[in-house]
Parts: sequence; C-alpha cells; structure tokens
Amino acid sequence: MLDVIRQVLDIFERIPDTVWAAVTASLITLGGVWLTNRNSRAQQILFLTHDANVRDKERMMSLRRDIYLPVAEAIANSISLLTKQLSLTDDTREVSQEFYSFSAIVSKLQVVGNNETVQRVTEFSNTFGSVYMEVMLAKNKIMLLRDQANIERNAMQQFMDDAEECIGLMQQYNLNVENNPPKFEAIKNQIDFFQSERAKHTEEWKRLLNLQNQEFAEFGKFVVNKYVEVGRLVPPAIFAMRKELELPIDAGKYLENFNGSMERTKGAVNEFVSNLQRQMGKE
Repeated sequence: MLDVIRQVLDIFERIPDTVWAAVTASLITLGGVWLTNRNSRAQQILFLTHDANVRDKERMMSLRRDIYLPVAEAIANSISLLTKQLSLTDDTREVSQEFYSFSAIVSKLQVVGNNETVQRVTEFSNTFGSVYMEVMLAKNKIMLLRDQANIERNAMQQFMDDAEECIGLMQQYNLNVENNPPKFEAIKNQIDFFQSERAKHTEEWKRLLNLQNQEFAEFGKFVVNKYVEVGRLVPPAIFAMRKELELPIDAGKYLENFNGSMERTKGAVNEFVSNLQRQMGKE
C-alpha cells in the first residue's frame, strides 16, 4: 500500500510546473464559469418570479377594477332608489329589478375582495336591503290610501254626472210644461239621491286625501332618516375599494363633498315636506 502511494507521488513530482499551472488555470476558469452560470440562473429565476408576480398583480387589479367600478356605481344608484320612492309612482317591478341587479353585482365582490372590502360592502348591502324593505312597506301604505281616495273621487264624479243628467231631465220637464207629479217626484228623488251620494263620497275623498298627505309628510321624514342611515356606510365602502385598487384619495375632501351632498338632499326633501304640511294647514 505504501509502495503504491510512493509511486503516485513520484508521478506527480515528475509533472512539470507548467502543466500544473495550466490545470490550475483551467480549474479556476471552470469554477468561475460555474459561479457565473449559477448567479445567472438565480437572477433569471428572480426575474421570472418577479415578472410572474407583477403579471398576477396586474390581472388581479384588472379583475378588481372590472368588479369594483360597477359596485361603486350600484351603491350610488341604490341610494337614489330611496329618494325615488317619494314620487309614489307604481314602479315596484322596475325598482325591484334594480335592487336585485345591485345584489347580483355586489355578490361578485365576494370573489376578489379582501376582508375589509367585503365587510364594508356587505355591511352597506345588508343595511340597504333592510331599509329598502321598510321604505317599500311604508310606501305601499300610502299607495293604498291613494287608491282608496281615487275610488272615492271616481264615485263622486259619477254621482255628480248622474245628478247633472237628472237636472237636465228636470229642466226639460219644466220646458215642456208637463203636468205629471209622479214623474216630477221621481226625477226630484233621483237628483236628491245622487247629490247626497256625491256629498258623502266627496267628504270621504277629502278625508282620505288629507290622511294621505299626513302620511306622506311622515313618510318623507322617514325616507330622509333612512337615506342618512344608509348614506353613512358609503364612504367606508368606497375607501376600502380604492385602497385595494391602490387609488389615492383625499379622505377629508371626499367626506366634505359627500356629506355636503347628503345634507343638500336632506334639506330639499325636508323643505318639500314642510311646504306640503303648510299647504295642508291652509285647507
């Protein structure tokens, strides 16, 4: 064994220094190339990873924009749905369709939103849904009074037309100088009946109309309060979405403008209700 080792050492001693220098240089070069390739691969992996992360972020941002912008629009439209109810138009189907469209749009946010955004928008959506039902129930009560008042008004108009027709018959009777007491008495009784019924329906129509106006005045105040209740939840939802989209915003300025708009709407509705109450007081 020792002899083998000595032979190997003798072989190495016989190798010229130039050969050792060439071998050493080759090893150094090979090591440098290996290190360079390793660093290059590491940098390429970092670059590809960063590029993939950027692309993923861009795709997510694009998806969020496609969802959040309609959500923000739906929130603004939903607020206006409350004040629209003051028109007392029979648009239940149209309003319900808008409400369900709002719910469908907001539900998409659950897929891409973070916890804060989902929480803020869900809080708004739940509150709006509850308020919407309350407002519609209160509106239906007034709509029922309006329909009853219209029935009484139509009956009043019909009896008035019937009375005028009988008055025409009475005038024709007098012009013909007829001497028919039973006919005269029948026409007179008809006129008295129609005028009596007209008076009763007129009185009921006025009563229902006055009650409707009173209920509508209270309804206006109710809608304003609910409008403010829902409206206070809008800025937190907007801020959360803008934060996710990395869109800067002057929160103070936004709140100033938003609250100003809310106050102007509230003031306009209150003025309308006050004018209605003053008008009712004069009647």
